[in-house]
Amino acid sequence: MLIQKIAITLAFSAALASSLVNSKTLVWEDNFDGDSIDTSVWTYDVGNSGWGNNELQNYTDNSDNAYIENGNLVIQALRGADGKFTSARLKSIGRMSYKYGTIEARIKLPDLESGLWPAFWQLGNDFGQAGWPACGELDILEAGMAEALNAGKVNSAVSGAFHWRHESDDYTGKADYGQSKNLIEDFQSSSNLTEDYHIFGMTWTPEKISMWVDDEANEIISINTDNPAFSEFQQKHFLILNLAVGGNFPQIYDNNEITAPMPAKMYVDYVRIYDNDDSSYSTELTLAADTAKRGNLGIIGEGSEITESLRLGTDTELYVWNNMEGLNNSDSLEFKVAEGDWFGMGVWMHYDLNLMNYQNGHLNFRMKSTGNQGFEIGLASTNGGEAWVALNPDGESFGLKWDGQWHLVSIPLSQFGVDFHTINQALMIRGDASTEVFVLSIDDVYFSESLDKRSPNGTFSLYSETIEANSSFELGTDGNLYIWEETLLEVSSSPYEGSESLSYTSAGAGWFGMSFTADNYYDLSAFDNGTATLNFALKSSSTTSFQIGMKSGSIGNVGQKWIDFTSGADPYGFVRDGQWHQISIPLSDFSDEVDMSNVIQLFELLGVNGEISHIEIDNIYFSGGDSNDNDTGDQDLIAQATVTASNEIQPISNAIDSDSSTRWESAHGGDSAWILLDLGEAESLKTLSIDWEHANASAYRVQGSNDAVTWATLVDFTGGNAGERTDEHTLGGSYRYVRLYFTERSTVYGYSIWELNLRGKKGKTQTSPPLQNCKAPNWQLMGTTTRAGKVLMASTMSA
Repeated sequence: MLIQKIAITLAFSAALASSLVNSKTLVWEDNFDGDSIDTSVWTYDVGNSGWGNNELQNYTDNSDNAYIENGNLVIQALRGADGKFTSARLKSIGRMSYKYGTIEARIKLPDLESGLWPAFWQLGNDFGQAGWPACGELDILEAGMAEALNAGKVNSAVSGAFHWRHESDDYTGKADYGQSKNLIEDFQSSSNLTEDYHIFGMTWTPEKISMWVDDEANEIISINTDNPAFSEFQQKHFLILNLAVGGNFPQIYDNNEITAPMPAKMYVDYVRIYDNDDSSYSTELTLAADTAKRGNLGIIGEGSEITESLRLGTDTELYVWNNMEGLNNSDSLEFKVAEGDWFGMGVWMHYDLNLMNYQNGHLNFRMKSTGNQGFEIGLASTNGGEAWVALNPDGESFGLKWDGQWHLVSIPLSQFGVDFHTINQALMIRGDASTEVFVLSIDDVYFSESLDKRSPNGTFSLYSETIEANSSFELGTDGNLYIWEETLLEVSSSPYEGSESLSYTSAGAGWFGMSFTADNYYDLSAFDNGTATLNFALKSSSTTSFQIGMKSGSIGNVGQKWIDFTSGADPYGFVRDGQWHQISIPLSDFSDEVDMSNVIQLFELLGVNGEISHIEIDNIYFSGGDSNDNDTGDQDLIAQATVTASNEIQPISNAIDSDSSTRWESAHGGDSAWILLDLGEAESLKTLSIDWEHANASAYRVQGSNDAVTWATLVDFTGGNAGERTDEHTLGGSYRYVRLYFTERSTVYGYSIWELNLRGKKGKTQTSPPLQNCKAPNWQLMGTTTRAGKVLMASTMSA
C-alpha cells in the first residue's frame, strides 16, 4: 500500500470554527456541584513512573491533590518537604466515553512559569488492546510548553495536538500535529490564562476535527472516514484531566528547576458534551451502566449455570504463552504441561469487558490436574493492571484437589486487585517450572454477580473477645488476617483483653505489613457520620515509624488512606512506652480517601522505614455507627417457602418439618440433584444451615435468583466427607428463589437431609451499588492459629 498523504489545514478565524456547527444539544455534563468527585465517571492514574514523558510528579488519588470546591474540580500540584511533587490525573476510562459532537471545558490555569503542564485530552477506548498511538489521542488543551517558556509567553499560550498511527504497509510509525496559539494577541488584552476562566473546546465530526479557545479556532484536521489512517478518530474516546510537573513538554527534568508557585491549582468549572444536531451523524455517548454485563457470564464452556457466553474469535482470543500443549478434547480445554519450564495462557479480550456488577462476586470454573503442581489464576485490566491468586496443594485451593478428578473452583473476585470496568484478560493461568509432566483441564469458566455487601451498624467488632457488639467480623468466614510477604513474625503476647492479641516483630525484610481483609466488600456507610471511630489497643516501645490504614475499591493505591505514627509525633495520644494505649481514630480521618460504602481492607498496618522490634495490637472495633431502623432481626424464612426437589425417595417436606427424626432422601446413583425454595418474594438472606444424614454432599452450591433463570452463586462448598454433619453458611443478597444444587456425593447412595433452616430479614434490602475493587493481593496460606474459636489465617501478600 502506498503511503497516503494526510491533508492538514490550519485556520485562526472564529468564523471557520463556528461554521462546523450551527446548533447543538447538551447530552452530558459534569458541573462538579457535588461534595465529592463523581466516581461513577472519574477514576485516577496513580504512581510516579514518568508516564512516558519523564514527568516529575507522583500522581495520587488523595483529596489534597483532587477535590471539589465551590462548584469546581480542583487539581492541585504540591511540593513536599522532600522537594518532590504530587498531583492528580483523572480519567473516565470504562465509565464514560463518546464519539462525535462538541466538547468543552471551562478551565482556569495556574501560573505555569516554570515547569507546569496542565492538559485536557482524550484517548481511544481501545487503548488497552491497540496501545498508543494506535488508539488515537486528541489533546484539546496543553499549556506550559518549552517554546512559549523560552519566548516569555508561557502564561498566554496553549496548544492542541492529534496523535494517530498510519495504516500502511510502508510506514507504521506515529503521526502527530500541534500548533501553539498566543492568546494575548487574540484577546487584545493584557490578561493571561492564569487570571480568568477560559473555554477550551473541540468539535468532532466524521469528516474533521476543530479545536478552539473561547470560540476562536486553533487547529483543524481532516479525518475523512475513507482514509484508514484516521480510524482512531472514528471510535469512542474517554476523557483525561491532569496537571503534570516537569517532563518533555516544558523540557524541565529536575525538581530543583521547577519555579512555578506552589501549591498550583487547575480549576475546572465544567465539562460538557453536545450533539451537533447534524442529520448525517449524531453524538454517541456511553456510560458504564450501558455496557455492564449481568448474570452468569461464561468465558469458556457451555455449563448449565451460564446465562450469556463470550464468543471466541469475536469477543475473546485464547493465547498459550508457554509450555502448554493443547490436547484434542472437544469437551473441555486440556493442556499437557512439560517439566522444567514455566507455563501460562490467557483469554484476551477484543475490548475492555465491563464487570462492574461482579466485583463482589466470584470467578467459577471446573478444573482437574493430574499433577501436584501449584499455579496462579489471574485477571488483568486496562486501568488497574493485573492480579494473581495462588492455588496450592498445601495451601488455599478454593475447592481444587490435585487428584485427577473434576472439582468446582470458586474464587471471590475481591481477591483480585483490578479495575472491573476495564477487564482485558478474562482469565490467565501461570505456573513455575514443574518437576513432572501433567495434564491440566478447565471447563465451564464463568463470572457470577456480586453478593450484597455486609453492612454493619452500631458497634462492629473486628478483633475482640470482650466488646459488646451488634455484629462481628468472623475470621475464616467473612475474611482473614493476612501477613504481607511473611514480613512479621509472631512473638509472645500480653493481651489487652481476652486470651490473645496480635503480637509481632518484623522478619528482616526492611518493611512489614498486615491487614484484616474481607472476602467480600463491606458497606460501612453507617459509620460515615462524622462521629464514628475506629478503636484499637496499641503497644510498642520501638521508635520505628508505621502507618494504620484502610482500603476501599479494587484498584491498587486508589481508595487507600494511611495515617502516620512517627516517634515523637504520634497521633491520638499514643505513647511508645511499652504499655497499652487505647486509640480512637475518627473515621472521618479516613473517609476523605476511603469509600466507606465499599471497604475491602478493614484494618491495615504498614511500616516502610526499617524493622520494628515489637508491636502489639488488640481489641479492634468500630463504634458509633448509625442504627438501621429497618432491622427487625433475623426470621425463619422456611415457613413461608414452597419447597420442591429434583427427585425423592423420602419426601422433601421431611426436611422442613422441624422434626429431626424424619429426612429427605434423593434417588440413588446420580451426583446431580437440587432443592428449590420459593420464598414468594425477595427476602434478605442471612444464614443457612443443613443438617445432613450420613449420605451427604461432598460438593454443592447455594444459589439465589429473582426469576429462577439467572442464578447468583452464594456458597460454593467442597471437601465434605461422609457422615452426619451440620453445614452453617452466611449468605447475602435479596432473592425470591434459593436453590441447593448438589454436584458430588460422598457415598454411593443419594443425598439425605434431616433439616434445612434458612433465616433472613423480611423485605428486600438495598442492593450494593456496582463499583470498583482494591489491590486485593495474591495470597498463599502459611498456617493457622485460633482466637475465641475463630480461624485466623496467616498469609503472604504480593503488594
